[in-house]
Amino acid sequence: MTLAAAHLAQARDLLRGCLRPSSMADLISDTDLLAYAGVDSLATIQLIARCEAVLDRPLTPQEAAGLDSVTAVAELLASSASVGSGSGAEAASGRGCG
Repeated sequence: MTLAAAHLAQARDLLRGCLRPSSMADLISDTDLLAYAGVDSLATIQLIARCEAVLDRPLTPQEAAGLDSVTAVAELLASSASVGSGSGAEAASGRGCG
């Protein structure tokens, strides 16, 4: 399955909102493992919370554990969009990251 550029961009934006400095997201490729790229556990938890806000539902433990790259986040967003769930990126703005 080819991911739409929009899903990859949205995934990168969700990640960017959890990183300090946020420009760190630009140094991580779509397929880099986030843990090896320097994304710590707090940012990972924040990323999960932001995904839950966008999708408007809690992630399953398997979904949360699978968010190990920008591509994995984009795949989750794309698969959920095809099912018709989620309320949009604006839901992530106030939840999960500080």
